[in-house]
Amino acid sequence: MSRKVDGVLVTGSAGLIGSESVRFYCERGDRVIGVDNDARRYFFGKPASTAWNRRLLERRYRNYRHENVDVRGGRGRAGQDSEVPQAYQRTLMEIAEPEAL
Repeated sequence: MSRKVDGVLVTGSAGLIGSESVRFYCERGDRVIGVDNDARRYFFGKPASTAWNRRLLERRYRNYRHENVDVRGGRGRAGQDSEVPQAYQRTLMEIAEPEAL
């Protein structure tokens, strides 16, 4: 049974696989929230940054929303707070557990 979702959460959304997932769901017409903290830049330096890809996705898709968040819990190695912004709490809950609402 196929079910229409309210939105899609893509972690690592600016990376290779994540960005392809973003493209797929955005082109399908879904609302997409991408989460990526550009940890590649932290670990491998500025040339490895995925910021260029994030900007490309933000310009190309009106139904894409990016959040610079570390989803690992606690304070991430790249220094960002890992809390999902309050405005997205309900949206992410709906995506993760739509039947619970």
